[in-house]
Amino acid sequence: MPSTVALIGGTGLLGSHILTALARAQEAGKYKVVAFHRQSSDTSKWPKGVEKRVLDNDKASATEVAEALKGVDILLAAGKNTAEGGKLFLDNLAKLPKGQLKVFIPSWFTANWTQDELDDEKFLYRYQKYQLLKYAESLDLPITTFAATLFEDYVYPAWDFLSIDVAGNRVAFYGDARNQRFTSISLDYLGESVAQLFSRPDFGPGQKYTLQETVFTGQELVDVLTAAHGKAPTVTAYTDADVEEAQKNPGAGLGAAWRVHWGKGRWNTVNLFQPKGVTPRTLDQAVRFWINKGKL
Repeated sequence: MPSTVALIGGTGLLGSHILTALARAQEAGKYKVVAFHRQSSDTSKWPKGVEKRVLDNDKASATEVAEALKGVDILLAAGKNTAEGGKLFLDNLAKLPKGQLKVFIPSWFTANWTQDELDDEKFLYRYQKYQLLKYAESLDLPITTFAATLFEDYVYPAWDFLSIDVAGNRVAFYGDARNQRFTSISLDYLGESVAQLFSRPDFGPGQKYTLQETVFTGQELVDVLTAAHGKAPTVTAYTDADVEEAQKNPGAGLGAAWRVHWGKGRWNTVNLFQPKGVTPRTLDQAVRFWINKGKL
């Protein structure tokens, strides 16, 4: 009997792409798909055939969570949680009968940070997210994690977040980013990766996967921008003073954390998964896509 896969966060940027890929897998008979949503959410654009269930996971009681998760084997969270609401939901998952939920994938989808990076409270957003993951692990939930490189939406058109503006032909590098490796991933590629992982017979709890698509150095980015625009990009430095200023705001601090991770050459992969039948986008393709999108 096929497994039942459930998704939290199907109306968001990440979740909507994952849901589309899961729905294709369901059509192919790989597994059944359930998508949770709040009562007020607009689900009119969700793929047909997906079972919809109402669940406000940040506020739901243990009874409501247990009822909503009946028959669910694999649960993937792709939405944002408040610290308090996220902890409540984890507590409620821990109250489910042992073995009812086979695998829980929390909303991690971030770099394979070093332990020093994870423990650094100055980068508040990342630190709080890690504390929630540690709490989930302390409850002995059947956790598997997906580390994903930065989504393209936060790389190529993202001057404020990562100091890259491909349409404006400008970049700012922290540290040795010009010579260090970084990666990006399109949401379609990420969604297909997740969908294929769920159909693997060896997929289960206690696993870690890295999902990445386009790999490049800062210099390679400069070269591609030069070719695309016919002139070299404006290159400036992102400094430690810029990092300290960004840390005053959790969202900006997360962008600074990614810049430092790149500039210090810390990107690494753990159990890299590459989906079958999907050709990764090259750096040139990604850059030109976002240049053209910026012209719309």
